[in-house]
Amino acid sequence: MEDSIFRLTEEHEKELFEKGHIVFDSSALLSFYGYTDRISEEYFNKIFKALKGRLWLPAQVLYEFEKNREKVITKPKGEYLSLIKSVKKDGGYLNTIQSHLALIRKNSNSIQGQIKTLCERTLKDDKHPHIEQKSIGKFKEVLKAFEANLEILNEGYENLLNTTQNQIDEKIKELDEKSKSDNFRERLDKHFTYGASYSYDKMLEIIKEGRFRYENEIPPGYKDEKDKIGFQMYGDLLLWFQIIDYAQNEQKPIIFVTNDVKEDWWQQDGNGQNSNIPRHELLYEFKDKSGQKIWFYTIDRLIYKSNQFLNTEVSEEVIEEIKNVNISSIDQEWLDLLQDALDNDEDVRANHRYKYKGRSLGTWLVGIAQRNKEDKKLEIRAEIEDLGFDYNLRGRTPEASTKRFIRQLTADNEPLKMNYQNWFNQIIAPKKDDLTEETIEQLNQVWELKFEEIRYWEIPSKIKDRVDEWKEFRYNSQLNPRNKWSTNDQQMGDLYTWVLKRKKDPELMELVFDKFSQDELDELRREGFPIKIINT
Repeated sequence: MEDSIFRLTEEHEKELFEKGHIVFDSSALLSFYGYTDRISEEYFNKIFKALKGRLWLPAQVLYEFEKNREKVITKPKGEYLSLIKSVKKDGGYLNTIQSHLALIRKNSNSIQGQIKTLCERTLKDDKHPHIEQKSIGKFKEVLKAFEANLEILNEGYENLLNTTQNQIDEKIKELDEKSKSDNFRERLDKHFTYGASYSYDKMLEIIKEGRFRYENEIPPGYKDEKDKIGFQMYGDLLLWFQIIDYAQNEQKPIIFVTNDVKEDWWQQDGNGQNSNIPRHELLYEFKDKSGQKIWFYTIDRLIYKSNQFLNTEVSEEVIEEIKNVNISSIDQEWLDLLQDALDNDEDVRANHRYKYKGRSLGTWLVGIAQRNKEDKKLEIRAEIEDLGFDYNLRGRTPEASTKRFIRQLTADNEPLKMNYQNWFNQIIAPKKDDLTEETIEQLNQVWELKFEEIRYWEIPSKIKDRVDEWKEFRYNSQLNPRNKWSTNDQQMGDLYTWVLKRKKDPELMELVFDKFSQDELDELRREGFPIKIINT
């Protein structure tokens, strides 16, 4: 295997930029919708102009671009809407405020009820308990003032909600108009030539090969196997073969521009992070099939190298702006992955060994921590900690998990009790000792507000409930005319099995002794229940 295909000298890179053809993938093209007009103009007027006649887009790229274009343009719509209502466990800030106000109102009403009862119980001076009513009167005045301020607060919220909703409606209208008037595709038509699609039979042939490649993690595209279905799963592979065919037909080297940072495109360094080198398997396959060289660039590196080799004179400010947008996009992918891991209660670890969904999430967390020591990426650190990951504990704190539970329940307009009950029993309740009293009380209040019941932190015992039911059966002369504690399953229903277990197991029976009177215990003993005789 020729070693030189894995390296790119400055001389070869210069030749690549002077003679090579440039291929963008859909991730690179769609990133233009996140750039300012200044960046787009610099690209079209300087970079694309300098590369005139050498810009080509495969059919697979055009398909993915058109399929995802509107979704990318309108993505901010969801971000605006989530300001009011929670979407995928995110946002819902105004709904959360509304729920907290409702909780304040409920507690205020409860306080009024309690102070009224206190007053009634202590008003008469001829019987106990009696206390002077002056302090109670003063507190009523304070409470009345609070109620007045609460009304002002509610009015302020309604004003905030209406004003925000109007602004959101205007923003969404602007985004819809932008989607309809988008001319980016027309501008691409002036600068790029396009490739033809494969036939259906050709695509099936590639997919058959793709199955073998993905099973053995041969790049590209195998990282899409779990996230996509059908032909879409093999989109990167179809794109790759189209680029190879183009280079073979044109007999030209290729500059491939992509913002896809997955490891099935890029070689990993010793820490599991992407290097600036394409996967060796891809470089070898490309050379072997087309006879040409290929190298990969992110969209910000392309503009930097164009300045170096093509004298495009794009300003450093624009390059830095593109780099910042791309970096934030990459970090956002990692933040989304971290969010997903934490939502699935993964034991996330900040070390090089930890991976989630096959990606080196632990290494990324370590990298962020190292950059923080240089006073860099501090805003990313803040977002990581806001998700609930604690670098000191190298994992999610019980306090953060519980606060996320509270936030989501508060923002949920139609909470399904069973889901929250399971979440509480499995994740929250076992960590009660690690929570602050303030957080526990907050959860209790939100639970009562949403489900109108007290939140028990110990799993409630069903013993008392069944004992009461058992006693009802014993004293129901119509259903149980012989007044026995145990009869048969036809009369007792599913209670029969519960009672029979206690008749056979002394330990289970002992757990409910204190629920019966002495006469009842004597009756149970005479019916054969394992009741110990206590000598007094």
